[in-house]
Amino acid sequence: MSDGELEIVTIELDNTGDFFFVGKSDGSVCVYAMKDGLERRVLYRHTYGIPVTSMFWGHSEMVIVTADAASRVIVYRLKADNNTGWVALEKLMDHRIESAIQEVLLSPSNERLMVCTTQYISLWVVGAKIESTRQERVTREPFSWLNHPMKPDHYIVVTAKSISIIQWDSLAPTKIIDISFYNEQSAISQRVVKNTILFCQGDTFAVDFSKPHGERSTTAISILAINTLDEDTTVLDHATGFEGISREVLHLIGGFDSKLLFLSRRLWVCSIDLKQRDAQTMYTRHFPLPSDWRAQQERYCTKVTIRGDILFTKREEVAVIQNGLESKESVSIA
Repeated sequence: MSDGELEIVTIELDNTGDFFFVGKSDGSVCVYAMKDGLERRVLYRHTYGIPVTSMFWGHSEMVIVTADAASRVIVYRLKADNNTGWVALEKLMDHRIESAIQEVLLSPSNERLMVCTTQYISLWVVGAKIESTRQERVTREPFSWLNHPMKPDHYIVVTAKSISIIQWDSLAPTKIIDISFYNEQSAISQRVVKNTILFCQGDTFAVDFSKPHGERSTTAISILAINTLDEDTTVLDHATGFEGISREVLHLIGGFDSKLLFLSRRLWVCSIDLKQRDAQTMYTRHFPLPSDWRAQQERYCTKVTIRGDILFTKREEVAVIQNGLESKESVSIA
């Protein structure tokens, strides 16, 4: 594989804000420094030429999970290093799954690993390297999942049709809430979940929707309080007052404090601040995407750190924008 073919496929932030992890198309898993966006070390490698497609960082036990396009899952315990940020300390798991892997998720304690494939969901005990539970998938529709920020023994699965709260131990749902799209059932078939972002100190999450096929740009967003999932309701109204901002959003970047950051359709990094009273009618424009990074991209791979630094990837490069949120211009939602 030549350098021109090398591509960054996935990125994941560590818990310090000083380094981040990168999974590449050549199968390597690397650590990069936030201060200059450059590679510091190759932590380990999957099979050469097999892209690393999924990644999850577990800060409780300092473990990283990566999965590749050949359905291989690797779990390593890392150790902090003064020079390169992190080094690989111990391989905890290395297993090939029988079905194509779509997503991986570690429990908050980092003791259990969830692997979602095209055919089933598999629950593993990381230390013992055993599969404890397997459940066939009822539906193949796209989804996004995250650990429940207030219930460490549960995780949340979001689809275009529903939000499910599920127990880690049994994979059994304790609650399923239907999503109403402005009372228009036809809208459900026109959207799939692209991403889910937790922000506001874990009190709020945003759901990024796109079209089912083709272009992956945002078509709608929902902003929901976590505590609404615990209320006595079976139907959640998608209409949250942020329909206007959906028309401005090309891609959700991430959350920083009470701000939800997004890339606008004019390729500016912008934000809405839920602490502001005018959050539903105004947004803040910060800075444009660098001109040489404005070429049409099939997908956007972005992150925002605990310090508000923003990461963009383009092929084998990473751009780290620091202090970009200090520039502010208020814009009225048309």
